[in-house]
Amino acid sequence: MRSNLRGRWADVERFGKKKKEWFARFLQLPSDIPSHDTFGRVFARLDTSEFYACLQRWVRTLNSTLTDYVLTVKGNQPKLHAEMQKCFEDAGEKDYDVPGMRRLKKTQRGHGRIERREYYVMPAPKSLRDKGGLG
Repeated sequence: MRSNLRGRWADVERFGKKKKEWFARFLQLPSDIPSHDTFGRVFARLDTSEFYACLQRWVRTLNSTLTDYVLTVKGNQPKLHAEMQKCFEDAGEKDYDVPGMRRLKKTQRGHGRIERREYYVMPAPKSLRDKGGLG
């Protein structure tokens, strides 16, 4: 996580200031939104393995309280990304006729072009659920 956000703390600070009213619904911010320097110092001290363990616990609580949720998997977690990529490749070989898979098609017009996008969502693979990584 740190490597993804390095140099982006000013963006985080700007986002916080822009959404200050929304954050105030959940947080007490007696000294206002933290500066980009503060964000950088705090996140530089995070233990990434403990952060990941905390994220896993949070995902498990989501599983017991929500019916649907989506997590994005990117290349900064190579093993997880490869496993998820394989799941979608296997689904593609079955023409995406997989239990629990959902698909959304969107077409947007703007700026002189037409964008067509397709989104696929599927349940977490059994191999990940068995490891306790995802719900």
